[in-house]
Amino acid sequence: MTEMILTSSVLMLAIILLRRVLRGRMAPGLQYALWLLAALRLLLPGSLFPAPVSAAGTAAELRSALVRQEASGQGGMVYGPSELEPGPLTPLPDTGAPEGAPAGGSSQSPAESAAPVRTRGASLPWYVLVWAAGAAAVGGAFLVSNLAFYLALYRGRKRLCLPMETGAWDTPVYLVKNIDSPCIFGLCKPAVYVNEAALRTENFEHILLHELTHIRHGDHWWSLVRCVCLSLHWFNPLVWWAAVLSRRDCELACDAGVIRRLGEERRLDYGQTLLRMIIARPGPRDLLRASTSMSAGKRTMAERLRMIARRA
Repeated sequence: MTEMILTSSVLMLAIILLRRVLRGRMAPGLQYALWLLAALRLLLPGSLFPAPVSAAGTAAELRSALVRQEASGQGGMVYGPSELEPGPLTPLPDTGAPEGAPAGGSSQSPAESAAPVRTRGASLPWYVLVWAAGAAAVGGAFLVSNLAFYLALYRGRKRLCLPMETGAWDTPVYLVKNIDSPCIFGLCKPAVYVNEAALRTENFEHILLHELTHIRHGDHWWSLVRCVCLSLHWFNPLVWWAAVLSRRDCELACDAGVIRRLGEERRLDYGQTLLRMIIARPGPRDLLRASTSMSAGKRTMAERLRMIARRA
């Protein structure tokens, strides 16, 4: 467990540093895909790649070597060859006990005497209990947040009939008045949810294409993976930082995908649509939702606009 925490932390720091050094020079899709390595390290036990040196393995081998040296040398004393030569055999005194039985008349067998003593009511270590309580709390917040969001969407949604050329003929699109921004929600059958502000915008197809690109990239599933990582590794602040950055890279990759479908000549128009629709910085509850939303802080928005205008 300790080795997994250390290796995953080092991997996340390496991705954060690489993301910082190669800012603007790495494809948004590749930058987003790097977080898959961190997710695999956080969720899969054992070693993903064989390491030449393991800290836990080296410590175990060192302990075994010290125990063998102490057992063979009797406290570290080294004997010469002459001292190890066998001497004349001396008959043992007759104790009256049968051969193989311990002296003193005890009826306990050697196997029973060597068996470890089991204590009743043994509890788990305190740190395991603390981790389980934290994981249950974060996981419960994830379930409650998504259930409440689903009920809010389900009660106030209204199905929109869109023309075939919008590309949403196989994905349901709903109008919901009480949501802050357009989003997608659902795992097996994701749907697009828009608000009235999105319908009133000049380029509604930009917003629709943005959400459909999220579905095409499978970002609703990746948001679930992010929430599971946060629930299991709630104690590691690097995991929360990585969740924020991966969510930001998710939007960058989506913007790049939208621009590829719209064409280079409509790149700036798409950027203006984002400026009109982006709402304030996402809160902690957005990290615990298996959905996407058009929300961003000033730094995130500036990074997205730089990416959009770079190839204009």
